[in-house]
Amino acid sequence: AGLAFAAAPRFLAAARQRIEQEMRDDLPLHLDLVALAMEGGATLPAAIGLCAQHAPDGTLRRAWNRVLLEIHAGAEPLEALRALEDRLGFRLFGNLPAALRSSERFGIEPAAVMREKARHAAGVRFSRAEQLARAAPLKLWATLMLCLAPCTLVVLAFPVAKMLALVAGG
Repeated sequence: AGLAFAAAPRFLAAARQRIEQEMRDDLPLHLDLVALAMEGGATLPAAIGLCAQHAPDGTLRRAWNRVLLEIHAGAEPLEALRALEDRLGFRLFGNLPAALRSSERFGIEPAAVMREKARHAAGVRFSRAEQLARAAPLKLWATLMLCLAPCTLVVLAFPVAKMLALVAGG
């Protein structure tokens, strides 16, 4: 019981980090879907509904459904997005609610703001993938040194040992 009590916080932190990363990875696609629906003439709540309906299943899709429930309960769409970030405990959308509010004030098309935010999220995702790709050779180095190098030495040492045995015996 004590071991489980000690391991639970680590397990929960790892699960939370995995969910956060899944949401950040899925965000560009979801924002593109919302932008596409808004470019087609849908309002923000309708676009979020279309995204929740057609997006691949995952944590972010369930979050969109929760936002829709709040909107249907009477919350403003931008306030529902802000409440989602408060529930998650991290800034998923960055300044998206403020940018959408400003776009309404200045007459800028909200779909363009959504599209730009999706482009930015895709760039962040790509830079994270590059960073992970740069770290991969270091992880492979340990595998190389622990597995391949000893096997190579065994393969090369066998013929040499056989030749030495022939020379010593004959």
